[in-house]
Amino acid sequence: GKPDEAKVLKARADVSSISSALMEFNQNEGRYPTEEEGLSALVNKTTTSKNWKQYGYIYKENLIDPWGNKYIYKIPGDNWYFGVMSLGKDGVPGGEGVNASINSRE
Repeated sequence: GKPDEAKVLKARADVSSISSALMEFNQNEGRYPTEEEGLSALVNKTTTSKNWKQYGYIYKENLIDPWGNKYIYKIPGDNWYFGVMSLGKDGVPGGEGVNASINSRE
């Protein structure tokens, strides 16, 4: 129903925000976070940060999808420099409707 549809829209907005934060991180640091650093590099200064933005790049709360799972980060991504993904309501890759995975390069 409507609550699930709202969660899908929220996840899409989060993926877009995380992608923008990753691009800003890249502009400031000259690289994307490694997979080991993960998306937490957008919230917490890494040991290799040179031009860290004082308050980080994104709120920590935005790194958890509406179903309570961490967003997945891959570098390189499948079709881009990086990939950000929510596995949807069921937490399984693929799927349809509210169970569909939400990717940064859709």
